[in-house]
Amino acid sequence: NITGSDVDLADSENPANTWKLTGAIDFMFPPDVVIGATNFVLVVPTDANTFRSVYTSVPAGVEIYGPYSGPLDNAGESIRLFKPGEPEPAFVPTILVERVEYDDKAPWTSVADGNGPSLHRIITEDYGNDNINWMATGDGGSPGLSLPKVSITSPEIGDDFLVPFSTTIKVAVNSNRLVGSVHEVQFFEDTNIICVVSNAPYECTLDYIHITNAGT
Repeated sequence: NITGSDVDLADSENPANTWKLTGAIDFMFPPDVVIGATNFVLVVPTDANTFRSVYTSVPAGVEIYGPYSGPLDNAGESIRLFKPGEPEPAFVPTILVERVEYDDKAPWTSVADGNGPSLHRIITEDYGNDNINWMATGDGGSPGLSLPKVSITSPEIGDDFLVPFSTTIKVAVNSNRLVGSVHEVQFFEDTNIICVVSNAPYECTLDYIHITNAGT
């Protein structure tokens, strides 16, 4: 839920008509699910207690629902989220809310291809069905956790540089919703890693050679 208000996953006038996931998996939400503002829920292939016993880092406040039916194929699948529309006399239409069709081939990352890490959406407010908004993270996955916000503090937007140049990129990590500590911060030029920093302050020296190499 990326909004500032609660979202009821059932039609308030027809509570039996609820949101559902279809495609690679199938799951119909029960009629009493409400996702709080800026919060989320987990839909898993087992029951909540079993899932928490395996993934002990899931925060206590994160609601877990399941099991869903169907496997998630490491080689790629399509998942769709629907909400109920206005009931018709003979059926209940559905409205597509969100969808994603992931893959294990470029331009999607192959790191999450069944080897431990999971696919994690980078910016929840951005379009979901776009490989650029997904990354592989965490050996064993990161269910129920948000990626900490990372913001560039220097240089500022609009700063100009003349070739040849060299400047230090500094970032700040907002880890309010992070369980544990920051393992590392990766700096990218497009899809190319140019720096990996494990300790604060998180800084990377960027020069025109990085930019040139990134384009080759």
